[in-house]
Amino acid sequence: MKSKLLLVFTGIILSLLLINCSNAGGCHQNLYVVMTANLDTIQNDTVKTMTLDSVWVAGVRNDSVLYDNTASVSQLSLPLQENKNITQFVIRSNSVYDTLTCYHTNIQQYISLECGCEINFQLDSVKTTTHRIKSVQIVQKNVTSQATENIQIFY
Repeated sequence: MKSKLLLVFTGIILSLLLINCSNAGGCHQNLYVVMTANLDTIQNDTVKTMTLDSVWVAGVRNDSVLYDNTASVSQLSLPLQENKNITQFVIRSNSVYDTLTCYHTNIQQYISLECGCEINFQLDSVKTTTHRIKSVQIVQKNVTSQATENIQIFY
């Protein structure tokens, strides 16, 4: 009888240890928010996807190069600054530089105790120099962790 009780007690203790050591309570949500920019061109009044042979992209006033002569690019994933309302990027294609300027509102959204807050953005306006880029327009002003086209860059 004692050995049966000891076996049941040991089983309960082991199952409690396994439950407490599991990793199920952590944050499993993607909190990485980037603005998605599709590269397009207009031919015969029709918008067509533009693929750049090589593109180099870096953030202004930070040291991160986001694309380093990356080949065959038709879409850019660009992180906006969480502590400022203006984010700028330098985009080089065919040795021609343009500067993309994004004006945005930063919106903190509480997710959970484990995950904390996610910073989403609302695009207020976007501007660009026009050395190679012809224009830019906002498609979806809400920038969230959901992958969606936020702006179009026209070449």
